[in-house]
Amino acid sequence: MVRLRRAARPTLAILSSAVLSACATSHSFNDVEVARSALLGFTQEDIRMCAGFPSRTSEDGNTAIWSYESTERSGGVNLSAPIFFGAASTNLSLPSGGSCRAQFRFVDGLVDRIAYAGDNDSARGRDTLCTPIVDDCLTYGRSYGKGRYAEKQRPPPNAD
Repeated sequence: MVRLRRAARPTLAILSSAVLSACATSHSFNDVEVARSALLGFTQEDIRMCAGFPSRTSEDGNTAIWSYESTERSGGVNLSAPIFFGAASTNLSLPSGGSCRAQFRFVDGLVDRIAYAGDNDSARGRDTLCTPIVDDCLTYGRSYGKGRYAEKQRPPPNAD
């Protein structure tokens, strides 16, 4: 049995918590990426039901683009440390928050593509500030068998 030195125990505790927190934050990242494919095939009515009315729309023939916007404001992190026995100090500010624009492209009334834009990356991962826009749509798709979730719920064709 290996005994850890007293100094190694806090380091091990910090590393363990970092690994566990990385596992806990992957959910938001996955939701945003999963939405890119899982929501394909949603109708315009489905998107209105789960995401609400769009902030902006654009139509050209059989193609429509709906834009949804989300803004997250939070305090961020401010660190201040005295140096030279308090004679001077240093300050570090890491602002948090940002905004997301999610664009849904419809071709013939069905979602064909989803794209994300804006200052939407966070410490949790790429595009994660877009999670509030697509989260309810993923739940809606699972609950009602919409989009790519409908393909999983279809019975297999008869082998007659």
